[in-house]
Parts: sequence; C-alpha cells; structure tokens
Amino acid sequence: MFSFIKKAYQTLATAEKKFLFWAILVILFLSSVNWIFALIVENDNLYHTSVNTIAGSDKPVYISQIEQARQGHILFKNLYTSEPQVARFFAPVWLILGWLGKLTSLSNMAVFHLSRLILAAGFLLLLYLFITKFFSKIRHRQLAFLTLSLSAGFGIFTLKRYVSPDILYEFFSTDLWVAEGNTFLTLSHSALFILSQILILYIFWWTIERLAASHLGEVILVGLLALFLGIFHPYDLVIVESVLFMWFAGESLKNKKINWRSFLKLAIIGALAALAIGYFIWLIKTEPALGGWASQNYTLSPRFLNYLNSFGLLFFGVVLALYKLVKSSNPYYRFLAIWIIVGWYLLFIPLQFQRRLANGLHIPMAIAGFLGLMMIIAWLKEKLPKFYAKPVVRLFLWDMAIVLLTLTTLFNLFIGLVIYSRGLPPHFVSAEIYQAMRWAKDNVQPGQAILSSPVIGNILPSVTGNIVYIGHGHQTIDWQTKKIKVEDWFFAGNTQDPEKKAWLNRENIAYIFFSSLEDDFGDFSPQEKDYLKKVYANSEAAIFKVVSH
Repeated sequence: MFSFIKKAYQTLATAEKKFLFWAILVILFLSSVNWIFALIVENDNLYHTSVNTIAGSDKPVYISQIEQARQGHILFKNLYTSEPQVARFFAPVWLILGWLGKLTSLSNMAVFHLSRLILAAGFLLLLYLFITKFFSKIRHRQLAFLTLSLSAGFGIFTLKRYVSPDILYEFFSTDLWVAEGNTFLTLSHSALFILSQILILYIFWWTIERLAASHLGEVILVGLLALFLGIFHPYDLVIVESVLFMWFAGESLKNKKINWRSFLKLAIIGALAALAIGYFIWLIKTEPALGGWASQNYTLSPRFLNYLNSFGLLFFGVVLALYKLVKSSNPYYRFLAIWIIVGWYLLFIPLQFQRRLANGLHIPMAIAGFLGLMMIIAWLKEKLPKFYAKPVVRLFLWDMAIVLLTLTTLFNLFIGLVIYSRGLPPHFVSAEIYQAMRWAKDNVQPGQAILSSPVIGNILPSVTGNIVYIGHGHQTIDWQTKKIKVEDWFFAGNTQDPEKKAWLNRENIAYIFFSSLEDDFGDFSPQEKDYLKKVYANSEAAIFKVVSH
C-alpha cells in the first residue's frame, strides 16, 4: 500500500537526502517566521490570539475545537452562534490535537503549530518523492521542489491601497489570500490543509501505481482514507472523485477499452468516501446551528484573472507543457494534465464553495509550470546556443525567474511581520482582556452565550470553549443582521433599555463582555443598567451577567 513511496525514497542519492533535509528545515522555518515573530512581540502585556494575515479569523475556530476536545468533548458544537444546538459535529483532526494537548499539557497554540510543522515536514518529503516521477536529473528535482514549496505568482502587482472583501475578490491575486491554493501558504496555515493535501496526493499517487494491481483489502483501506478526508474536509471529495473519474475515462479512451476491475475498485473507494457526504447531509438537516453555517458558507471563486495572476510565471509554463503532458506515454504526465484541467474546471462549477476546490491545485501547476520553464531553457540552448551561453544572459533569465516566482511569497512574510509589529487586535489583545476571557472560561457555564464585539467574539471561544452571540462571518447564523444589531444598535447608544433587555432575553444572551473594542461602537454604558450585573472587572475589560427578571 505504501511500497511505491518507499521505492521512490530508496532511489534518492545520499547528497539528495542531505539537500532534502536542509531544504525542509529552511522551508519550515520560513513558514513559521510570522508565528515566531508573534511570540517575540507577545509579552506580559500582550496576548497573541492566533489570528494572522491570511484566513485569520479561521484560526480561532480551529483552536476552539481543540479546546472543546481538551475539555472532554468528542462531538463539537458551533461555538460561534447562540442558537440552541446539540453537539454533533465530528472533527477528528482537532479532536486528536485536543487529546494531545491534554496529554502533554502543551497549550492549544503550541499543539496547533507543532502539528502543522510535523505534518508539513512529512508533506514536503512526500512532494519531493512525487517529483522524482517527473524529473530524472537531481538538479531538476531540487529546483522543481523549491519552486513548488516557495513559489507564488504576480500577487504583489495586484495590490490596492485599500482592502475590503469586494476589492479582495475583484482585484487581489489569490496567492495573497487563498491559503489552500498555494503550497507555501498551506504550509503556513494549519494541519487541516496540509493533511488534506497529503491525502489527496497519496490517493492520486496510489491510483497511478497500485489501482490495477491492488487487492480488495488495499482498496478498502484507500477508501477509508478517502472517508477520513471527507469527514474533516468534505470539499476535497469533489476534487478527488472528479479527477479520478476523468483519469479513468481518459485512460479508457487511450487504451480503447474499459478496465472493469479498476472501475469497480474506484467505485468502492467512491462509495466509502460518500459516507462522509451522507454524514454531512444528515448533520445539516438535523442541526440548525450547523445547517445555518453551511447555508451561508459561500466561498465563491474570484475572477479567472485573479487565479491566473496567482500562478504567474508558472501559468505560462503550464500552457507550454500541457500538450506534451496530455500526449505523453508517461502515466504521471497524463495524470498531471488531468489534474490541472479538471482543477481549473472545478474552480468555476456552480457550487457555493468553488474557491475551496483550489485546494492542492498549486501542486500540479508548479510541477507542470517548472517543466514548461525547462522546455524554454532547452529551446534556447538548441536554437540560440551562443545567446544563451553568455553568462549575463543566463544570470538575467535565472534572476528574473527567481524574483517573479518568490516576490509575492516574500511580501506575504513581510506584511505579516509589519502587522504583527503593531501588536493590535485582532492579532493581539491586552493581558487584561485575556485575563477577562480566562475568567469567563472558569465561570461561565457551558451553553451560556456571551455578547461582545465581533472581534472579541472571534477570539473568545478559542480561549474559553464558550458560545458567543457573534464571532465568525460564516459560522454565526444570520451574521450580517447580528453584526448591524450589535454594532449599530446595542453598543452604539445608551438608550432603549426596555428593548435591549427584551432582546438580550430573547436571544438567550447570558453575559456581556465589555472592553475598549465594544466601547468604541458608541455610548453604551453597561454599568448603568439595572438588567446587567457586573461580575468581573479589571482596568481594561468587564463582564456583566444579564439579569433576566
């Protein structure tokens, strides 16, 4: 089942293994630069919230699930909405990390990043071994690996002075903000995307190497891996099933016959994976707090140009190499072509989670793109040997390629350092605000909802494991209405107390978290209200209990 990976590793030369070891260490360090800097900025007066510059608000969600597991839960609730609910959400990745945190006494943040680093090391090794199937020369393997691990596109050239969701979708290249669509951003993100891409790559590689020769037990095990993938990241089943189906169809056309045994094996894998889809359909229909999350979880793709820019130079390399890949007698080349073609098609199919289907697409694009760039070099050597032989020409071409491939990656690292250096919310909160959150963890009962600003609401569950009224754009049911209600009405003025008291009771809000972030919305003075009782306070934050009578 894993013999083909072992064989690929055994082909590596000693010098190649040394290169790989040090390259992985350097890449892991680069992927952790912002986190390390956050630890440096964090001090006795500042607490790092886990929010970063790319998909930042999702990090507290992951850590909130680690916290739930740490508190002894196996099935989780959506802590970012206050509607009544039953714990039915199974998230095995965060469950395991929560158990590890409890077992080792490591903080949730430490477990989050250590798991990312360990999985990232394994992922990088797997990527290099996969690359050996495309390039026989060691130097080409190494360059392709670095390209895959560190490259981005033209994102830095698409920046605008002001940032908003509309501007992001309309103008910004996706290598600036879609973590799953770029390998380096994936390595910097979390165990979730890394593990999902490990399983996608393994299933695809297994299909090429083992599908025809595999026995039933092996097929079932691969199907169970696909089921596991579907349980913790269900969007990826669309990618896996679509690519495998088109690969099988393409091979059948090439061979002018259908291998029914292989078809049956793929059907078994698909059937086992489909159990995850069944679970989520049941979950959405039976648990409104999760169904509401799913119904507003719109992650549509931006413009085609934004994706094209995200691959930059690699996109043009892919265009040059694609025909060669399709026509190749090498099954790995043909599979790469199918993965690319299907991957681009999936980005624009009419599903509300189109953008999620970019997960892992950078892998075939980077390999094929590098192959295309090598074709250009080969053409220059053959057609313009005297021109390419000039040192200044080679230096210019290689330097330009390196700059264009890595400039946006360097920018992503730089902007993270700049933002972290300010030590401001949502990336950091004061020690006093953090201490108030810790009080809530120890004193607020499970199921009692806390009202705060959306920024504080995004962080609270990751620290406390408590439910908040508002905290995440996708997971808070009726987010827009609640956001307006909280920011422009409740915290904005100090009047309409009968209406506010009735609203708090109607919305099942038990506590109010009040800090400078809530105070900034307007004139609301909770200490003046007879329906609120102060139960905790320090110099920067206070917590009030809602008096129901």
